[in-house]
Amino acid sequence: MTNKFKAGSLALLSPEERAAMRLKSLESKRLAKEQREANAHLYKTEWADSTYWKELSTKHSLRMPNELTAPTLTRMRKACNKLKVVPSEWLEDCGLTKLQQWLDLNPKHTLYAFCGNILEWKDSKKPLLV
Repeated sequence: MTNKFKAGSLALLSPEERAAMRLKSLESKRLAKEQREANAHLYKTEWADSTYWKELSTKHSLRMPNELTAPTLTRMRKACNKLKVVPSEWLEDCGLTKLQQWLDLNPKHTLYAFCGNILEWKDSKKPLLV
């Protein structure tokens, strides 16, 4: 019988190595949470459309990001890919040409708000039944 795991997989690690990896993972998660909370004053966190965005995220099977997650171009592209949205189409409707312009115009918006805006746009673009 052949080993179905690649070298370096968790199945080949010793219990001590697994424990060390688990501790490292927990520490990085703790640091990320601390960083989000430390930068919370930089972002707007309360949105009138928040409940609507949560409904839309359920409808479109998207797990919304943490409300304090900073938007980056990479995270924004990933969100668009998950929703099967071509960023250039959304940007065109917004009157923009690049995601960086959206970031520059909305410095207090989080990735949560970006995803909410994309969800609203996607939901408004659904085809009408005749």
